[in-house]
Amino acid sequence: NSKTGEKIGADIEFENYLDSDDKIELVYSDPTTGEYRVKVPQNMDFRLITKAKGFYPKEDSLFLSHYTESAEIVKDIYLDPIIKNEPIVLKNIQFDFDSDVIRPVSFPELDKISELLLDNDDIRIEINGHTCSMGSAPYNQRLSERRAASVVRYIQAKGVERDRLFSAGYG
Repeated sequence: NSKTGEKIGADIEFENYLDSDDKIELVYSDPTTGEYRVKVPQNMDFRLITKAKGFYPKEDSLFLSHYTESAEIVKDIYLDPIIKNEPIVLKNIQFDFDSDVIRPVSFPELDKISELLLDNDDIRIEINGHTCSMGSAPYNQRLSERRAASVVRYIQAKGVERDRLFSAGYG
């Protein structure tokens, strides 16, 4: 736990750094000690994805391609707890101009929040939509509401229950 230093149990997935479809190993850290052990191939770099209920997932890297012999490596991973009513800012959510159509560049970020919600079924969120300052205030209000609703539909299509998703536009 990044806030308290408390040890937690977590899932840690090791994947090939160059190919995220190449899953190498999935290990679980001990919920009492936080310790985990894994044997991974030498001469390879890894992406680590760590998840625990009630915490934000974390991606990290472990560069081992320069290791030619077996070695024990200590890699501490600290997860940030999800705090009720604390805003989450979604980065890189883009729409076509004057539209509520989500651009594909936004999908990875929306997939991350969808996965977070699927892994933590007690979380409900409100999606707040915004627009640029072009156009009238009433028009921008409606557009921001439609954009927020588009994000809700996207997340719902990923399997998150509709009653956990709320939307609001702020012009």
